[in-house]
Amino acid sequence: VKSEEVPTKVASLQSELKAAVKEVTELKNQLAVYKAQALLTQAVTLANGLKGLVAELPDVDPKAMQEAAVGLQASLGEHSAVVLGTTRSEGSLLGAASPGSANFVAVFGPKAIASGLQAGKVVGAVAKVCGGGGGGKPGLAQAGGKDVSKFGEAMELARSLVLAEGETIKKAV
Repeated sequence: VKSEEVPTKVASLQSELKAAVKEVTELKNQLAVYKAQALLTQAVTLANGLKGLVAELPDVDPKAMQEAAVGLQASLGEHSAVVLGTTRSEGSLLGAASPGSANFVAVFGPKAIASGLQAGKVVGAVAKVCGGGGGGKPGLAQAGGKDVSKFGEAMELARSLVLAEGETIKKAV
């Protein structure tokens, strides 16, 4: 490559890299949705009629995880509550979650909200375990934290909050 062609070549390579990153991100998002559909079998039907699903979706960016959670909640119906979590311990140039972060998303159907569950309160409490925070609306919320070592503990809290029955849900958050 001649020296006068270097800027053009660099611009071309940057454009190719940007397109490749976009394609990889789109493929990761699609993969997250497919991975999430496999989680449907883990949903638990509670005595009060709600369907609860709390699961880890490994190595997924928060936006893709939200799309996956929304799809799962829609598949499970208006009586459902879905909480997904993911961690990233290494950085990535491809639009992943922050290095060393734990991320959570909660999507609750109208009947789950009527029973006393609120996505923002649940996901906020879960993220606090990892030294973070977040929130949102009663039906959809996201949160994150930096202490990945507490991720398992946070997911256990999510299970206890979502899969608890009756009044325990309202008192816990």
